[in-house]
Amino acid sequence: LFVGQLITIVKNFFLNASFVHFWYLNTLMLSVAIIYLMYKKLGPKAVFAICVSVTIALRLLTYMSSMGISIGQIYTSYVPSLFRNTLEKGLLSVCIGLLLCKADFSQNRIQKIFILSLSFISMTACGVFIYKNDNEIYQTIFYFLVVITSASVFSLCMNIQLKPKVCYVYMRKASTLIYLSQLLLMSETFRYLSDLTGIKALSTSKPLIFFITFLFAHLVPFIIIEQSKKEKLKFLKYLY
Repeated sequence: LFVGQLITIVKNFFLNASFVHFWYLNTLMLSVAIIYLMYKKLGPKAVFAICVSVTIALRLLTYMSSMGISIGQIYTSYVPSLFRNTLEKGLLSVCIGLLLCKADFSQNRIQKIFILSLSFISMTACGVFIYKNDNEIYQTIFYFLVVITSASVFSLCMNIQLKPKVCYVYMRKASTLIYLSQLLLMSETFRYLSDLTGIKALSTSKPLIFFITFLFAHLVPFIIIEQSKKEKLKFLKYLY
């Protein structure tokens, strides 16, 4: 039984996701590898055009699947989620990150602020609309607005010069661990704690659940980073 479960975890890691939000990790690894190979053979504009085209085309297939069209259903049923996440989300995101690293952000600050403001307002309006009328087309539009807004924020921050501080090094180490630990407290955990203690708010109060999750997601990185300083626990550094 244990071996079977272990095989399932390994298979899910390489084809789907080993645990809820861990889909991001294998998607990122595959996306970086593909963009690296494409960038070596093609120019940045060609890579960007390909990524946008692939994202739109495959999100259209997902929409066709939701409409009951057979070609879309074949795509969503038989293509592992790792490849779908990579082609629909990962490639474009990593490509934009690459372009941000190569771009010159010393000019056009006003233009970037305008684009950021416009995309953020559009994203918020689209999000409100999606909440009432959710489908794949609106999700795709919302996704592109999120990408534009995120890229705009990064481009504005690229020229900010910060004085070296120890806390920045800690924050960089903790960021990965915060992401990895944020969903370790599942909703079932809060229901169990609520039944165990008799405190109903532990499973019903969203502010309380958020506060506990926030503390947990920051406490775990602190413990791991501090423990990794010990000689016998140096291997913990591989987690961040």
